[in-house]
Amino acid sequence: MLPTRDEAIAAIFGSAEPFPAAELARLRLESAWPDIAGSIYKHCQPSGVRDDRLLVRVQKPIYKQEIQLLQRDILKRASAATGLTLTRLSFDDGPFESAPENSPPFATARESSAPPRTENSEDGSSDAGRSEFLEGLRKLL
Repeated sequence: MLPTRDEAIAAIFGSAEPFPAAELARLRLESAWPDIAGSIYKHCQPSGVRDDRLLVRVQKPIYKQEIQLLQRDILKRASAATGLTLTRLSFDDGPFESAPENSPPFATARESSAPPRTENSEDGSSDAGRSEFLEGLRKLL
């Protein structure tokens, strides 16, 4: 039996409070993105969730059209992966972060040949904690 979200967070950090629901949803989206986006996953990536809206970044503008055609299926799978009710999809104009060749999508700094990211996320938290959280969830599952 899989642990609940709060149990998994508490097992890693000793408390179920370190990540807000939107951040946890974003982490779940990243880990399930190949299944959510299907064959186009290498050309787009989730950048977050705001209210009932899934935010997506694309590698090139041409992929926006394909994502819009697949929107209903992507939202359905993303809702299942996050446990949220996502009804809209919007495009985020932020930079697209390509994964290094021969690495899985959204590899952590330990799995990637790229140097670890040191910039802070929107809320000012370091990516190091996020990587540690993902690694702990992988061990639990």
